[in-house]
Amino acid sequence: MIDLRNNTGGSSKCVDRLISYFPHPDYSLYSKSQLKVSAYSKAYNKDRHPEIYSQICNLPDGGLFVIEATPVKSNLKEANLYHGKTTILVNNKTYSGASTLAHTMKRLGIARVKGETGCPDVYFGNYLHFTLPNSKIDYYISFSKFYE
Repeated sequence: MIDLRNNTGGSSKCVDRLISYFPHPDYSLYSKSQLKVSAYSKAYNKDRHPEIYSQICNLPDGGLFVIEATPVKSNLKEANLYHGKTTILVNNKTYSGASTLAHTMKRLGIARVKGETGCPDVYFGNYLHFTLPNSKIDYYISFSKFYE
């Protein structure tokens, strides 16, 4: 049993890592994603995702950069994988990476999913934090769009 209720998500790398403990065929988490090119998205990706940064660092700001599906290879021949029954609990407060984990494990036949996530198949992520100078109110802006 994996309880993802009230889980607002996390890194796609963590999703892939969790799935790696279960037998799976080749898969991709997303059919594609889009990234708004800007000084902010370049700075965000420089250390976190150098493979993306190397592709966007010389692009003009303002455009959309499309990242096609990134396949993960099958692990069906590996030992020490969990082959038992798995149920994932979700609710309307399950978003982003947590929702992607549930949807992908269901699609791959690894787990049953109980409940409905609050996240559509297309959503925004990878946000930047800002603070308004006078009021000191914090806010976040996303620059990436993911398509499951």
